[in-house]
Amino acid sequence: MTTECALEYINSYKAIRTGINRHLHDLGRDFDIVMRREFQRSNAILDGILKKNLEQELTKLIKHKEIISKSDLEKNSAYLFGYNNPVILRFRVWFVVQFTLFPGDWNFMSS
Repeated sequence: MTTECALEYINSYKAIRTGINRHLHDLGRDFDIVMRREFQRSNAILDGILKKNLEQELTKLIKHKEIISKSDLEKNSAYLFGYNNPVILRFRVWFVVQFTLFPGDWNFMSS
């Protein structure tokens, strides 16, 4: 793994950790992987590594892509829920996981 990929991996880990924590909270679980005492040391280490990398300019700031319009999301949803084959099923699962981990108004999705 290149250094650049490894650094992006660390930033991705922090985003995934936040998403999992939000999901646990949405499920009504009294479990916080960001603030709970058992996770404080590992979170402090991760935060220290990220801070050090930013100071040494090893980590690039994240540039977010343009927000996908609701009509495009509806088209994607219609496509993914309109076919039944293994490849589409795999894409459908990732589509649903993405919207499970990240909050938003996803009323257009079929259940």
